[in-house]
Amino acid sequence: MLTEVELKNYRGHTDTRVPLARFTLLVGDNAVGKTSVLEAVSLVARSVTEGPNLLFTGDTAPEFVRRHNAAVATTLLVRGASQSSPNASWSLAIQIPLETRILDVIGYAYADGQDQIESRGRAFLNAPGGITALLSNVSLLPPPTILRLEPRRLAEPSTSDDLVPSLASNGAGLATVLKHLKATDDERYRSLEGALRAIVPSLSSLNFRRVQRPTVTSRVMTVDGQQVIVPEQANVICDELLLKFTDTDWLPAHSASEGTLLTLGVLTRLYEPSAPRVLLLDDIDRALHPRAQGEFIARLRAALEALPDAQIIATAHSPYIADHFEPDAVVVLGRPDDGPVVARRLSEHPDQKLRDALTTGEFLTASGAGWFW
Repeated sequence: MLTEVELKNYRGHTDTRVPLARFTLLVGDNAVGKTSVLEAVSLVARSVTEGPNLLFTGDTAPEFVRRHNAAVATTLLVRGASQSSPNASWSLAIQIPLETRILDVIGYAYADGQDQIESRGRAFLNAPGGITALLSNVSLLPPPTILRLEPRRLAEPSTSDDLVPSLASNGAGLATVLKHLKATDDERYRSLEGALRAIVPSLSSLNFRRVQRPTVTSRVMTVDGQQVIVPEQANVICDELLLKFTDTDWLPAHSASEGTLLTLGVLTRLYEPSAPRVLLLDDIDRALHPRAQGEFIARLRAALEALPDAQIIATAHSPYIADHFEPDAVVVLGRPDDGPVVARRLSEHPDQKLRDALTTGEFLTASGAGWFW
């Protein structure tokens, strides 16, 4: 399980350490770097599997992720406890030096808190057992990515050439993933469907149908000795998700509410066979009624009980969401005037009497963000 994320000179973070629980809620004002914490976890894992110098290009190039006017290297580091030994811990980091675009990958492994092994660069990437064994041991395989679901992509018909289809980070492929899960693991599928009904009580069932979907393909033609790419219209057979509510007949997914689709997307990513052991959720309270927010958190907790290797790190702005967490699992991020971002567990608040008198959400609202600097 991941226990801490450390960000040095990354985006808006100068030197921020964020403690993590099995289910962590990151809260704070806008632009304090909550999403950057999720990005750091994803980037550290993906930098090893995809190669750091391939990953940090485009809008994640060093000049865009490095904190403005930083005088030292950018470092992203995650720490965790070993799955195999409760007394062992580990950490994994990537570093972006100022003087070069070449990234350094640094790995540390601790055997029962005593024997420290350190590897750098190629030695680390060629470690015994390979990258897969390393990441699997530290709960970073499959590599976590931030779930930024789009209702339109969740609702659209889909198809896949993969033997085991997986939900995209934007929600594309939902119908195909659910259909495959129902065909291959009916018990797990029914658990997912039951969790969704608990959050959306008016939902009766899910189903699927085959539909034709127009698409554009490319065909190469030779004209006067020159090859020309010609676009052509074609129809592709896809899976379409259907939902039945207590007062409706079967409806296509695009007729469902945004909250229903977003909830189904998160549950699908958590229950599907290729789900990452660390699930990163941005704006977990998005489009959900306060009552549904509580039921949503309860169902995610139930899923964690059924999936002992899973962990969730989420961001939110709703105090209603915070009401369903213990203060020790709520991490508040704030930025003092002209100062660096600071992260503290809500349980560290000095006014324990106030904390005991209020719910977590009420306490969070009453305390604000200025208490820890």
